[in-house]
Amino acid sequence: MKFMAEGYNNQNEQKNDFLGDFLANQSNKKYLDGYSKDTSLSIKHAKDAGFDSNGELVVKTAAIDLENGKIFFNPDFFARYGKDVLKQQFALKHECWHFKKLKQLLDSKNGKQIWQNNRDNIKNNKKLHLLDNCFEDIQINRGVISDTPTLQNTKDKLYKEDLFQDVDFTKIPKHLQFAQGLLVEKNSNYETICKVDKDVRKELDKIKSLKTKSGFEMMDFITNENTSMGNRVLFREKYLDSVYQNLYKQDIENKKKEKDSNSQDSSSGQGNDSEPSDGQNNQESENQDQNNKEHQKNKKTQDNKNQNSTNPDYDANIEREIEQEFQKYYDEYFDKNPRSVEIESEEKAVEEYFDKLDKQDSNEARLKAYAQAEGISYEDLKEYRDYFNNQVENLENKETGEKSIEELRQIFEEIFTSREKPKMQPRSPRKYGDELILPAEAYAQKLGGEEEPSVFEKVEFKNKKEKIYGDFDVTLVLDRSGSMDTPSIKKTEQKKSAILIIEALKELYDKLDEGRDYIENDLNVRTEVWSFGDERQNELLKPLDGDLTEKQRTHIYKKLNDVSGNSTEDYKILEKIESLITDEELEKLEKNLMKKIIIVTTDGQSDGKDKLLPNVLQKLRAKNIVVIGIGITKDGKKAEKSYAPNGIYCKNATDLPNVFGEILKKELDDLIIR
Repeated sequence: MKFMAEGYNNQNEQKNDFLGDFLANQSNKKYLDGYSKDTSLSIKHAKDAGFDSNGELVVKTAAIDLENGKIFFNPDFFARYGKDVLKQQFALKHECWHFKKLKQLLDSKNGKQIWQNNRDNIKNNKKLHLLDNCFEDIQINRGVISDTPTLQNTKDKLYKEDLFQDVDFTKIPKHLQFAQGLLVEKNSNYETICKVDKDVRKELDKIKSLKTKSGFEMMDFITNENTSMGNRVLFREKYLDSVYQNLYKQDIENKKKEKDSNSQDSSSGQGNDSEPSDGQNNQESENQDQNNKEHQKNKKTQDNKNQNSTNPDYDANIEREIEQEFQKYYDEYFDKNPRSVEIESEEKAVEEYFDKLDKQDSNEARLKAYAQAEGISYEDLKEYRDYFNNQVENLENKETGEKSIEELRQIFEEIFTSREKPKMQPRSPRKYGDELILPAEAYAQKLGGEEEPSVFEKVEFKNKKEKIYGDFDVTLVLDRSGSMDTPSIKKTEQKKSAILIIEALKELYDKLDEGRDYIENDLNVRTEVWSFGDERQNELLKPLDGDLTEKQRTHIYKKLNDVSGNSTEDYKILEKIESLITDEELEKLEKNLMKKIIIVTTDGQSDGKDKLLPNVLQKLRAKNIVVIGIGITKDGKKAEKSYAPNGIYCKNATDLPNVFGEILKKELDDLIIR
């Protein structure tokens, strides 16, 4: 599993597992399920990401695994809120909304490029990162409250008690007054008004006055929880960044003036040290001294200006010095508002996510080309494959605990192995044999006095029994009457069972085809699928032949979604099958060269129960054809009697795939040559 973990330095030790309690609480299930559905991200405890060699949690704060759709949180990240569970819950949902907006952006058109551009702008620029975070948090907080309105008071309390206890921002630089004032005031819906410099107030009021074409407040629209992250970033770049940068420049100039003023004050004490001449009175001496001091001060100031004007590095150096002073403000802000996942870790998660998508895109292109070549829609083919992978492939035999498909594969292997060509079976070394294989050992043993050294090989052939069946036909006759949809579990399990059988037989097809050069006793497998209901559902879904293409399998899958028949005319399909049996097939059946089985599923009484069904069953069985009827749920119990002696009652619809698997295993067993 790939994830990114960050450390979080916090002096307060988390005594209780807030997150574990939150995830385990059934009252939060609706929120967790809804979040997962909206984002394709599931919220996990850090314990699920594992521990390091010291037994410590690998995830120290939070980690996002976009590739596999998981977010991990360490409850210690929320320890700064003490035991206030509501504040912790707000903080958790706040972080979840950050990830939600990120995922929405990445999944949108040009989303990756927008994210990359914004990431590049803020990654090494704490100043801009702070503005972006303040602006984003307005939207994120609105998202939390839209999900959980009861946390409104908690949000207000958290901002007043933990994040912004003092809203007099006049002691900090103007650009920071603007960013934090924007957050605090809009976050409170302007109920809290911050104390800021008049230049900052002017800009905040301008932003507040912006209107959409419809006359709505622009800030209200752009910070709505449903507004895309891309549009929010574009708004910031268009309306906020330039204001922020201009205020920053004012801060730089003000700091420069402050430094120049301090420099002048420090130099004002350096006067003219010459003594007054004879004849000057005290007043003249004092006046002259003051004039000298003013002259020296002005001269030094002018000298500094002249020096700075001829030194191109001066402004750059002084700005860097001032920027370093501003860093402490940025650090203080992020200490109170830490990122749960650092930018570098987010980058890695995003790259891995898009690597996966790129592979999927490549696979998608190949699948589309394949679907077109097969004459099937890409959507239908993908739906079928997803269905098999998610619903059928992992079906388990409830008695053995093994996967049903794996048990069938084991039988396929036995069938194949039992039909291989005979192999030479060496028996060596021997005292007597057909070929000397160890001449050096023979010489050595002779010198050692061994009269009959064991140095020969005897080659033997292991003969196998003659084949019994060379042909194997499997016919499925499936119920598409309307009652299969009441309840729908019957339709669902019948579909799983049918797909299990045809996919298993497709694997047997492929195995036999690939190894046919090594088989002495060949085996030809054919499949056929019919459905019944009324006249609309009485149809051939797949003809009897040795093909089982993905197009055919997908067609069967889609047909089994329709169970709208008003009758149960299973007997009509059986009559049709009986009429299509050829003389060649009859001869093979009589000589036990062919095994032919028909599996019928039904959940109701056959319309031909009195004579028609018994008659056709008798005809088929007289031809040495095995006909098995499976009655599904209590409504299908009568099939146990109707199809006797091969009637099976499947009381629970969920057991149907297991019943199908057991039938196929039993019939396949006869194909193994022992």
